[in-house]
Amino acid sequence: MEVKDKIRVLGRGCVIIVEPTCEINISDKVICGEEEFEIAGIERLSFVKTIGLVLRPNDIAYKTINIGDNILINNVSI
Repeated sequence: MEVKDKIRVLGRGCVIIVEPTCEINISDKVICGEEEFEIAGIERLSFVKTIGLVLRPNDIAYKTINIGDNILINNVSI
C-alpha cells in the first residue's frame, strides 16, 4: 500500500494517509523497511477513499515513513 501523504495534526501527532485495499484494524502492525509500527488510531471521513493511520511510536514513524513509500500491513503486501 502506497503512502499518499503524511501530516502533523495538533493533538494527534503524525498521520499517514493511505488508500486501503483491505480491512485495517487498530493494533495491526505496519512495516516500512526495517521498522515496525503499531496502528494506534484510524481517521476516516465518509465518502473519501483515503484514511489516516496514527502509528506508534509516532515520532519515529514521522521520520521513517515518507510519501511514496510502500508499507505492509501485518506482513501482507497489499
